[in-house]
Amino acid sequence: MFVSNKYGDITFLTDATLKDKIKIEVEIKATANNLSDVQSRIKQISVDFNQKSSDVSARTIIRQNNSFFKGFGKKSTINLQINYKISLPVKTQITAENKYGNIFLNKTERDLKIDAEYGSLQLGEIWANTELDLEYITKANINIAKRVNLETSYSTISIEKADRIDLKASYSNFKIESIKQVEASISYGIFDINETNFLNLNGDYTNIAIGKVSNQLSVENDYGTIVIKEILPTTKSVNVNSSYANVSINYHPDWSFDYHFSTTFASLNVPKNLPFTEKNKRIMSSTLKGNKGKSDNVFRVESDYGGVTITERP
Repeated sequence: MFVSNKYGDITFLTDATLKDKIKIEVEIKATANNLSDVQSRIKQISVDFNQKSSDVSARTIIRQNNSFFKGFGKKSTINLQINYKISLPVKTQITAENKYGNIFLNKTERDLKIDAEYGSLQLGEIWANTELDLEYITKANINIAKRVNLETSYSTISIEKADRIDLKASYSNFKIESIKQVEASISYGIFDINETNFLNLNGDYTNIAIGKVSNQLSVENDYGTIVIKEILPTTKSVNVNSSYANVSINYHPDWSFDYHFSTTFASLNVPKNLPFTEKNKRIMSSTLKGNKGKSDNVFRVESDYGGVTITERP
């Protein structure tokens, strides 16, 4: 199923009882100061439907000749809205493009691909691979997803639960509840995740907040902040590298690890009872090495021009 639209919403309603049927409803609304402008706009709008074998497509066509823009001046108000409501089987593969509108999907068990600009996005349960290309999306909510490949700019994203996300973003904010594995590159934004097993994040000018980590974490960030609320005892490795970004990390008291902390032109604060095997403190740099308990777990933090605070959870 392929849909391409602009100036309106696309609503996908999947139903397990639908087997081979797809129902498409299109509503075209135009408002203007006078009837002739409305009639002129509607005549220049059409929807192109195609069906080849099991593939169905619907595409909004707007013939934007000179007369289409007539009346868009100071003394005329023209509003155009083209809305799609599509009922389809839950096992339908979906590709959608939309500009200046919202997209809603309740559930799908097949791959999903969405390219959207200027609007919002609401996805329910996505039990397959998801590919998203989003720009200027004021609010994107994803309830459940398996694997997500997301590229976005100037957007706000909320994810409840996913198995994996591969993320490339700029000027965007993220609020995530739980993702098992994260691969992310973010510049100029906020990344907030409550819990994860594996996280590999490269950031620039980004404020990073991580709740619970249970296996592996690697974070590089220049300019911003890094806050890790709790490293769980099952964690195997934590690597943090920062420049001009303050770092705050809290670990579970039952976690055992070998550690190496170093700072340049920045402060280094650790628990007073943390055992160490090597300690060097100079005017411009500090290095601290040691181990807590016996394990192969690795805890490494390097920071330039940003203070580091390591604490143990009470």
